[in-house]
Amino acid sequence: MSTAIDIACSRIAGLSLRAAPTARSSHRTSGTPPCRESRIGTPLARSCGCNSYISPCPWSGLPGNDRSIGDRYAQALHPRMEQHVGQRHPGTLRPINDGPRDLVRRRARGENMLDDEQLAAIIEIGYEQRGVEFKSAGDRADRAFFANVARAVLALANQRDGGHVIVGLSEDGIDALGTGLSDEQLEQWLSFDDVSDQINAYADPPVRIQLSQGQLPNGRHVAIIEVAEFSEIPILSKKDYPQRIVAKQLYTRSMAKPESSASLTQNELREVITLATEKQLARFLETAQRAGIELGQAAATAARDKFIAQTQQARDSGFHLDATLPQLVTTIRPETFDARRIPFPELLPAVQGATVRRRGWPFPWVQQPTTGRDWVGEQVTSMHPETWQFFESGQFFDCRTIGDYGPDSDGFLDSQQPVNGYLPVWLPLLHFTEVIEFAGRLQRAHFAQEDLNVNLALHNIRRFVLVVAHRERSGLHGTYAYNRLQR
Repeated sequence: MSTAIDIACSRIAGLSLRAAPTARSSHRTSGTPPCRESRIGTPLARSCGCNSYISPCPWSGLPGNDRSIGDRYAQALHPRMEQHVGQRHPGTLRPINDGPRDLVRRRARGENMLDDEQLAAIIEIGYEQRGVEFKSAGDRADRAFFANVARAVLALANQRDGGHVIVGLSEDGIDALGTGLSDEQLEQWLSFDDVSDQINAYADPPVRIQLSQGQLPNGRHVAIIEVAEFSEIPILSKKDYPQRIVAKQLYTRSMAKPESSASLTQNELREVITLATEKQLARFLETAQRAGIELGQAAATAARDKFIAQTQQARDSGFHLDATLPQLVTTIRPETFDARRIPFPELLPAVQGATVRRRGWPFPWVQQPTTGRDWVGEQVTSMHPETWQFFESGQFFDCRTIGDYGPDSDGFLDSQQPVNGYLPVWLPLLHFTEVIEFAGRLQRAHFAQEDLNVNLALHNIRRFVLVVAHRERSGLHGTYAYNRLQR
């Protein structure tokens, strides 16, 4: 059982404190858990709550009585949006960013290929959308027809989340003459190697596609080409086809109307550039991590894990107090981990120079220190048992017991609940003050260019009662017991 508060000691103006309770923090006297910060996003498509930030949500304009259609259409076109289907105003939505290989992963899990119900929902809308292109029935061997299909695929690959080309569906409806593929045509369009080769003959670099078969509500069959957004750089057309495709052009889907075009507006061009920038940045970070360079949040997380492993190893070695005892636990560490930050000969002088002597017992107690491979420390067993270590990494770890204190003579005790101990209100106050002063001195002397993080914790104080514990002071007017459940 522990409670803790994190404090960052800034290098600016000597010592500045920024207090932020951790997940374990609590100053409450009941079992009520601490409140959690709530972050609510601001969706742009206000009519449905969608987090679509490139273009208006494709189903935001649906009338209320078409909600079931919209829900199914949402599932068809936004399969990567959590908690969207069936919620008209969900409040906060979070896109799932699967990365460049998302189509392959989702296909392996059997996700994101349109099923017949989703296909029916798209048809029920009655017209193409930015992420969906209709193509009437045609043979794959028809070069002019295939060039039209290839142009649509290239355009979808150059927009966020790609889209679908439905081959065998006429814009005139499911009962039109151009709707529905024959068995021979369906077999042609479901030959993955052939279709992929023919499409990529027009694409530089190659596009990623998946193929599936769909059945319309009237029983006719179509072929569905699922197109993934480009992996790293936008797709350019590789070769010409008269009146269909122009070589070395960047095609995308128009925001003004659902068509594939090489005449980009500034918004469409900005979308492609933004997506390409995100891809390159992700690749850079991935390369840096493979090379052992840790950046941003990943670096902070890795540093914290290394510091925690260091203190856990110190605990496991048996050097410190019994972990089950009520105790004040202090951890002071820099933001980044460097196993040889402070030379070994400088460790003990650093602690001695920062020691705080504001009352009868200093913090930390330095009298007969001992050393290890990469640390200096001391074990104190008399009066106020304490153990501390200072590592070459710059991490300081201290454990100090909470002594035996009695209740206030005029205080209030709840006899219906067992009491495990008493915590004088002045004890953590004085200790925390000394720790902050100690950390400030360390920071100014040895960490002038880096912040220090200070963690102050009380361990094993469940059912401890807060008391004044001073013979000249009146007790607290009520029972303040730390009653948080053991974890």
